[in-house]
Amino acid sequence: MDLISFVFICGLNFIHINLSPKNMIYQKSNPFYLTASTLLFLLLQGLAVAFQADARVETRHLSQERKVDNYTAQKQQSQSEKQKIKSVIDLQAKALNEENIDVYMKTISQSSPQYSLTVEVLTELFQQYDLKYEITDMEFLTLAQNEAKVKIIQTTTKIKGPAFRDNKTVIIHTLRKDNGEWKFYLTALDSVNYLN
Repeated sequence: MDLISFVFICGLNFIHINLSPKNMIYQKSNPFYLTASTLLFLLLQGLAVAFQADARVETRHLSQERKVDNYTAQKQQSQSEKQKIKSVIDLQAKALNEENIDVYMKTISQSSPQYSLTVEVLTELFQQYDLKYEITDMEFLTLAQNEAKVKIIQTTTKIKGPAFRDNKTVIIHTLRKDNGEWKFYLTALDSVNYLN
């Protein structure tokens, strides 16, 4: 039973008792009694309505708090996923600078169509050149539950090796979750700006 029903029933009982024949004599001799009874009943009804309004406001407030909590949780999860992806990108850049093929290949999904070719290209690249790779900017283009697209700007400069043009490239990486871990799936060159 809700509060309004309870107060309404109490009020009806109050009126029933006060309008009983036994109490009518007292009510006739005291004209303020009926007015006081009526006021008390109205007061009880008003309290019931106020309590119900407070309950609605509280329910609405709790609903809004849940929405804020859900948004905050989603935002925190999104930030957590972005941090994991950034860590993988940083690890790959570090592996490039250290010329560590094993670590580099651990950042790539084995289901990537570029997996085999990457091993061949890196092996030859590391034999001929000593290059410095620096990520100067990173932007998340999309982030879904199992796939993300990230645009990076990478500057590559030669430390030693045959002729090489230093460059600043814009690269679009597609990462996918592979057994719960973010891995590179596709890498596409968007643009190259030669620095020398």
